[in-house]
Amino acid sequence: MANLIWGIIGLGIALIAAVFLVRLVILNKRGIVVLAEVIAVKEKQHTVRSSKTRFKTERKTDSYIHTMRYKIGEDLMEADDRAEYIQPFEIGSTHLIICDPKNPEKFEYESDIKRNIMLFAVMAAVAVLFSLKWIFVNK
Repeated sequence: MANLIWGIIGLGIALIAAVFLVRLVILNKRGIVVLAEVIAVKEKQHTVRSSKTRFKTERKTDSYIHTMRYKIGEDLMEADDRAEYIQPFEIGSTHLIICDPKNPEKFEYESDIKRNIMLFAVMAAVAVLFSLKWIFVNK
């Protein structure tokens, strides 16, 4: 029974990866490629506390959120990215982004989209293999 549960967990992970994969492929096929300019950079700090050692430690990890300005048709858009890079882009630098035509405030960097498609494809495949291994062990 435990093996079957592991198989179901793996299928759940494969399903989630497949949903993200399909969304990225659709964005890549139907999206609008535009040139966007970085107009602001905000620092986001995360505090992580570890209780594994005798002494509690805190570690801050920083990431950066970039506000991008770009033009879709006649509309001038400003939106924050969701990538949270660990190195900030320079204000005034330009980057190619792919926007969703139905919701142009959602975008992905063109340089990242192919890598993310490959990542989710591999994740889905590994999760399916993991599930099949546990399901067939159960029989």
